[in-house]
Amino acid sequence: MNNDDMEEKLLGKGFTPKDIAHMKKIISRGVKKGDTEETLLSLVHTLKNRFYNLFSIVLLIIAVFILNIYFKYPISTPSFISNFIVTLFGLFCTYHIGALPLSYKSYCYCKKNK
Repeated sequence: MNNDDMEEKLLGKGFTPKDIAHMKKIISRGVKKGDTEETLLSLVHTLKNRFYNLFSIVLLIIAVFILNIYFKYPISTPSFISNFIVTLFGLFCTYHIGALPLSYKSYCYCKKNK
């Protein structure tokens, strides 16, 4: 299956043209490094694996927040607010740097097309 067919299939499965453009941008970064074997299909599987990693990181961030509150009980308001802000910042960075929505769409696509 070539990239054009795969692009049409992805558009029909919930990906937006903006998502496809972002994926092509990721593929073109690999071409500059000499890796010409990257296709949309292989990128979808790579993004699916990235989703597992990102989900683990999100769970770790939330677990650290909860454990921090648990072991500092009774917690003061400034301490809680600072922990909450750091947690939100960590989740924000994970969401944007890891391309969580695109990874989730790839995960769902691979799950449905086993």
